[in-house]
Amino acid sequence: MYYLKSTIQFTVAAFLVAASTGQVAAQLPAEPVAGQPIAAIQPRRNAIRLDMASVYVANFLYQFDGHSSFVFPVLTSYERQVSERFSAVVEGLLNGGEPAERRTGIALQGRYYYQRRQPKASLTGFYVAPMLSYRTLVANKNYLIANQRFVGIGALAGWQATPRPQSRIFIDVALGLMTWHNIGAKADVSYRRPSTPFHSRTYYERRQVVLDGRLGVGVRL
Repeated sequence: MYYLKSTIQFTVAAFLVAASTGQVAAQLPAEPVAGQPIAAIQPRRNAIRLDMASVYVANFLYQFDGHSSFVFPVLTSYERQVSERFSAVVEGLLNGGEPAERRTGIALQGRYYYQRRQPKASLTGFYVAPMLSYRTLVANKNYLIANQRFVGIGALAGWQATPRPQSRIFIDVALGLMTWHNIGAKADVSYRRPSTPFHSRTYYERRQVVLDGRLGVGVRL
């Protein structure tokens, strides 16, 4: 199936890019043996990541809705450690949604990491992250034209982990809720023909509270 083949190719390509960036980690010495002094761990206070869940979930929903083509949303982020337990994240979304209803936006997260036993790697462990998001939605369907702006407020709880404390590559898994509010005028929406109340509204109008999640692969710098 074209969708499955394309999705697998995208996943493999993203992993290879992350692996090539973090290949230096493979040359680092092994973890200390129990009872030996623990060497200082080089702090890595920056991270970039690419979310994979947005690709799989978007395509699953798009295929489930009866479409046969492939959608390619891009959700990427940059994280900066500001203290031992706190970090700030800037996140950008491009090409979200479906071809007839595109979503683009930016989000800010404030992450709090719970303490882990030593030795620990920076920007890893269980975290909670309040999030503030802004997105534009442009719809062009046979029954609906819309150009809207939304603000989202919510929070994520997740786990970010590396194979070893000095490893550059990491996995980020998170789940949470977002609530979306239209900040644009109602005049931004016009209809080409009458439709049911449900289908006469855009995605965030129909689903003001949305389950949100992340499954990202990234590199610490």
